[in-house]
Amino acid sequence: QRVCIVDLDLALGDVAISVQLDPAKTIVDALPMAGHLDETGASSLLTRYQPNLEMLLAPTTPGDAEKIPPSLIGELLIVLRTIFDFVVVDTPAECSEHVLTDRDNAAHHVLLTTPDVPALKNLRITLDMLDLLSYPRQIRSVVLNRADSKVGLSLEDVERVVRWPISAHIPSSRDVPISINKGTPLTPANPGHPASQAISRFAQHRLL
Repeated sequence: QRVCIVDLDLALGDVAISVQLDPAKTIVDALPMAGHLDETGASSLLTRYQPNLEMLLAPTTPGDAEKIPPSLIGELLIVLRTIFDFVVVDTPAECSEHVLTDRDNAAHHVLLTTPDVPALKNLRITLDMLDLLSYPRQIRSVVLNRADSKVGLSLEDVERVVRWPISAHIPSSRDVPISINKGTPLTPANPGHPASQAISRFAQHRLL
């Protein structure tokens, strides 16, 4: 299956550096095609990472993020869905117009958190905002990263604070930051790793 990763953290995106890519083109290069973007144009913006996995990466020049209108993001996502089986969008934490445009186009919202009070507070606010904006609850999943951290909060505590069930528990492992520093994502490099298995189970059960 063909997959595209979109880095929608337009100002501070780090997908490229996490996999050690130096993109020739980024989202900002779609500006001349705004209003008439097609599959050929969208394909020209992509950076190939491995077979069947390509990436649409965030701008690398300061100030380029401000040039990109939300309408262009919507146009890109619509076209990419005609090219790929799955389009995975990595968004920043804030709810900007660009992020809301993505959520309007998304088939599933995956909300990440960690077992610490500030992160859980922010997640609770985000869940309330999604309800306020009438996004369907059935397309929403919460994933707890570093779920086995011994930080004084149990899984029951986490679910009680966020008032939402946890769909996946990703265990802590020093292998995760090591894989990022190497530029080699852990899941394809070591599918048998506990963190990889947790991610794969979530994808299979919730998204596929």
